[in-house]
Amino acid sequence: MKADRTSRWNLLLAWLIALGSLARAVVAVVDSPSKHLFSDPARHWDNAVNFFTPGLMGGCDPIGYQLYVFAVRWITFESPVAIGVITGLLSILMPWTFYRAARSFGMPRAFSMAFWAAMCWLPSFFAIYRYFMMETLLLPLIGLGLWMTGRAIRKKSIGSLLWMTIFWSLAVMTKAQAIPLAVICFCYAVQAADRRWVAITVSALVVCILMIPNSWRTNTILGYPAPLGSGYIAQIMHASGKTHTRFVLPSGSWIYSSPSCYIAPLEPLNDWRIERGMIETMHLVKADSDNGRKDWDRALKEVGRSSETAISHLWENFILFLFAPSWPDSGKDYFLGLMNHWLRWIWAPLLFHLFIGNALIFRRLRFPLIPVATSVMVLMLMFQNAVTMEGRYRKPVEPLVLLNVLWLWTPVARRIASGAREAHDSVKPSIEAGAHITAESSRFRSAKYSTNVRAMTDSLAPVGVPNVLGKCRTGTCT
Repeated sequence: MKADRTSRWNLLLAWLIALGSLARAVVAVVDSPSKHLFSDPARHWDNAVNFFTPGLMGGCDPIGYQLYVFAVRWITFESPVAIGVITGLLSILMPWTFYRAARSFGMPRAFSMAFWAAMCWLPSFFAIYRYFMMETLLLPLIGLGLWMTGRAIRKKSIGSLLWMTIFWSLAVMTKAQAIPLAVICFCYAVQAADRRWVAITVSALVVCILMIPNSWRTNTILGYPAPLGSGYIAQIMHASGKTHTRFVLPSGSWIYSSPSCYIAPLEPLNDWRIERGMIETMHLVKADSDNGRKDWDRALKEVGRSSETAISHLWENFILFLFAPSWPDSGKDYFLGLMNHWLRWIWAPLLFHLFIGNALIFRRLRFPLIPVATSVMVLMLMFQNAVTMEGRYRKPVEPLVLLNVLWLWTPVARRIASGAREAHDSVKPSIEAGAHITAESSRFRSAKYSTNVRAMTDSLAPVGVPNVLGKCRTGTCT
C-alpha cells in the first residue's frame, strides 16, 4: 500500500512538472521578452545592441547578463519567436537545476520532485521570464552552482571544484548579489577537497581569468576597473533619500528612480509608503569618467546620511524585503502578474518557519550547508542598507528558502532538531556538511553507520566548526 501511494504521488508530481514546463515554454514564446522593452528591460537590450560601444550603463551593469542578451540577439536575429524559444528553454531549465541541487544535497526524491514542481508553478519564478531581467539568468546559475557544490563535496576532486568555481563565478558576474552564497559554498567545498591548497590556487586562477576582461573593459568606459560592475548609482540613489536622481556626464544624462517609490508594500492592509515615495524630489550628480572614482566618491560623500535617516532607511528596507511585490513581473494587468503580486505574502511566514527550524538545528552545533547559506543570505538582504530594497532583490533567495523549509521536514533534519538517536538515520554519507545522501536500507545502522559518519565528517566538517558527529557512538551521540 505504501509503495502504491508513493508511486501515485511521484506520478502526480511528474505530471505537474511536465505541465508546468510546457506552460513556461508557451508563455515565453507567445509573450516574448522582446515585446516588453521598457525601463530596465530596455536598458538590458540597449546594452546588448551597443555591446562593443557601451555607454554609462554598459560599464555599470554586470557583464554576465549583457553577454547573454548579446548572444541571444545575435543568434535569433532579433526574431521575437526565436527569442521566446531560447527564453522558454532557460525558463524550463531553471527549476530542473534546483531539483538537481536538492538531490546533490541528499534531499529524498519525493521532496526534491515536490520542490521542482513548486519552482515550475510559483509565479515568482514564472512571470519574470516575460522580461529581459538579470534574475532570469541568475536563478539557473545559482541552481547550477548549488548542484556543482554538492557534487564537489561528494567527489572531493579538483575537477569537480573547478566546475563549481566556474558556475559560481558566472553567477557573480551576472549579479554581485550572489557573492555571499558563492563564498559559503566555496568554503564548504574546499574543506571537503583532498588537496585544499591546490584547489584554492586553481579556483583563484579561474576567477582571475574570468574577471580580467571586464576589468579592462570597465576601466576604459568608467575610468576605473569594476569587474562585477559599479554600484555607485544605486548607492547614491539610496543615500540621497530623493525620489529621482539625475546623473550628468559628458556623454549624456540619465534619470533613475527605484520602483519601491511607487508601491504600497503592505497593500491591502495599509497604504504605507517609503518616505521618498510620498513627495517627488530630485537629486543631481555630476561626474566625469576622466576622473575615475573621484567624482563618484565625492558624490557619495555629499549625500552622507544622519543616523536617524540611516535607521529610517534600514526599517524601510526591512519592510520592502518581506512584503514588496517584485517589479516588473507583478503587474495587475495580467493573470501571472496578479498572482505574483498576491503570493508575495507567503515569504514572510516561510521565513519565520525557516528561522525557527534552523535555530533548532544550530543549537545542536550542527551547521549543514543549506540552512547556513540560506540564513546568511536572508539576513544580509534583510538588513542591508546600501541600496533601496526591491521585491525583485528577494527573488534569488526565494528558491533557497523553499529548499531550506522542505529540508527541515526531511527525516534527517527532524531527528537532528529533536536530538534523537542518529544511528537510525539510514543514510550514507552524512548530510551535516551538505554531502550527497543516497537512501539505504536499515542494514546500514550501528557500527557500520558510525564508522562511515566518523570518516566523512572528519573531512567534511566546516572550518572552525566542532566535529560533533566525530563523537557519535553507536546508537547515541554525546
